[in-house]
Amino acid sequence: VCSSDLIQSHPDIKLIIIDTLQKIRSQSKLGNNVYQQDYAEIGAIKSFADKHSVSVMFVHHLRKMKDGDDQFNMISGSTALMGAVDTSFVITKKSRNDINATLHITGRDIESGELIMRFNKAICQWELIGNAQDVAKQNEKSEYENNLIVMTIKTLLDESDNGTWTGNAKSLLEAGERITGLPLASSSRSLNSTLKKLQKQLREYDNIIYTNTPNGNAGPSHYFAVGAKKYRPQSTDTSDTD
Repeated sequence: VCSSDLIQSHPDIKLIIIDTLQKIRSQSKLGNNVYQQDYAEIGAIKSFADKHSVSVMFVHHLRKMKDGDDQFNMISGSTALMGAVDTSFVITKKSRNDINATLHITGRDIESGELIMRFNKAICQWELIGNAQDVAKQNEKSEYENNLIVMTIKTLLDESDNGTWTGNAKSLLEAGERITGLPLASSSRSLNSTLKKLQKQLREYDNIIYTNTPNGNAGPSHYFAVGAKKYRPQSTDTSDTD
């Protein structure tokens, strides 16, 4: 791949990229242990790299089928390939047409993690979008802010004199049609289910407290309040609840 003479004549060489690994691998012989052969081949190149203080990057293929939740199990070949190198990177996409990709990183001397990247066709380079967890949080907040139910709730609270609103699913659906011009949900049951999922986000992003109380066959009564206001259920005489 790269001789010692070449390194000596060009001491500025710091990185060697082998694209692809398969092109330099020896032909597997019948009866040979695949793990031992993989480890020996990668180990020989690693010894060369360590000796001359250069980095060697292998471009390698992934299996077509996923193998559990560990993305590194998709690396084609035996586990010796990961065992022999210092750092492994795996690039995955949710679908072939997805504009974003996830770079999974693990290694001996680096912190494991996931980064979101996007390929810029204009300059033919991958651009870093951010940490996978941060990007997921940003996407979650964006979806929250554009949610028609959330828009409706915030508008109703703004219209209220005391920063609270109470009503059943039907009245909330009707309010949504008035405010957004679009249906909030396909049914009252669907709306109730979505509200339960939004409860934590309403409190986290907008400090809106959401609670509901049973109301017989009419379905639950929904209550929204800004900040630390408390709700006294109208249908019972029980004590205040958050």
